[in-house]
Amino acid sequence: MTLDMRREIAYDVGASTHGHNSIGILPAKGPSPVCSHIPILPTAGFCVGREESDVSLNELAQRCHAMSVEKGWYDKPREFPELLALLHSEISEALEDHRDGHEPTETWYDPQSWWRRLCWWLWDKRRKPCGIPSELADLVIRVADMCGYYHIDLDAAIAEKMAYNAGRSYRHGGKRI
Repeated sequence: MTLDMRREIAYDVGASTHGHNSIGILPAKGPSPVCSHIPILPTAGFCVGREESDVSLNELAQRCHAMSVEKGWYDKPREFPELLALLHSEISEALEDHRDGHEPTETWYDPQSWWRRLCWWLWDKRRKPCGIPSELADLVIRVADMCGYYHIDLDAAIAEKMAYNAGRSYRHGGKRI
């Protein structure tokens, strides 16, 4: 499949990963070298707000990573510490919104440019969502992207960790926070 064909699939709003065995299967080990061998998955459903309640965490990881590849964030290989720092940056942005007095559920929209501010009524759907929910969404997207890049089975990792945590003592033995 050519890159142009993958991009066509990615922009097809009606496309779905269900039933496409050749799409969405990642190699078992190691980070993807510039990720050129990973097909770009249909991501438009996330962009247009279509319900995706049946998407597994692994599918989310593949879609987030495919979008990052498509947008050029993996033109050069990325280092593990850099990706961790980007996770931290999203948490810091959420904390900054909290420090500025915003509620955890508050979302507002930024038109992102002087032209869009002038013509805000034309750009209603193009405004950037801001606030703690948006920063937490960015965090999840970055975690999913990282799992897609390193081929981490996020569904299995979370299931394993939750099973372990279920057997832990109350407050994990008396921890304060």
